[in-house]
Amino acid sequence: MHSTIIAAFAACLFLALGPAPALADAKAEGRAILERQRDLHETSSATSTVVMILADNAGNKKQREFKTWKKTMDDGLARTLMAFTAPADLAGTALLSWETGDGQAKQWLYMPATGKMQRVASSSKADFFMGTDFTYEDMEPDDLDQYDMTLTGSAELDGQDCHIVEVTPATEAKAKESGYGKRVFYVRKDITFTVKIEYHDPRGRLVKVQTAHDLENVRGQMWIARKTLMNNLRAKHQTLMGLAAFEVDAAIDDAVFTERYVMEGRPLQ
Repeated sequence: MHSTIIAAFAACLFLALGPAPALADAKAEGRAILERQRDLHETSSATSTVVMILADNAGNKKQREFKTWKKTMDDGLARTLMAFTAPADLAGTALLSWETGDGQAKQWLYMPATGKMQRVASSSKADFFMGTDFTYEDMEPDDLDQYDMTLTGSAELDGQDCHIVEVTPATEAKAKESGYGKRVFYVRKDITFTVKIEYHDPRGRLVKVQTAHDLENVRGQMWIARKTLMNNLRAKHQTLMGLAAFEVDAAIDDAVFTERYVMEGRPLQ
């Protein structure tokens, strides 16, 4: 999900590229890497409290706080809720997301001022969410079946050897909906965890870079990033998110992921 202080978190050093494997094998290996990442680091349910800092090129900063709930339902599909708790003028604003099983995700935005849940249209997925550098597309879970994943080589970032996996839309419909022509994932080989993502627009231009920092081993082979920085190169703007609290296998009632729960203001209770 980042001025002078923030820039320090973005210092990832690219040192070397390895040879690209044959295309057929490269696609199979790329998918296997991202599937393994999903299996290792996803949990059936989780909650978090996040502090967010927005910073522009002039050094102006805004701070926000929000909570998240995520749960894999009995049908195997994930639902997530993100609700702002601060500042006061944003408190109660929420984004509800449901996986649908057809490669799509339904999203609804709730703003207390209107008192309504508004469906996020597919044509709006490339829009930025609430002044951050994350789009609605960035905030919905990836269905791997909707993408081609190609292992293109390796690189060393901050002294760690990483796979490089290029992710592109697999269908014309997905390409039309997506704001990205390509995303490039740098996945640490030792823990199979993505530490950097480069976002390219449909014309191939690099527009954003996301980096993960302060990695923490939660349990077993599961890791999380305590800080995530999204650097919007085009807008010269950054969003830094830091975990203030995180709980895996949290007991979450299914009712959390409903319109009624959000509109009653229960995420703020």
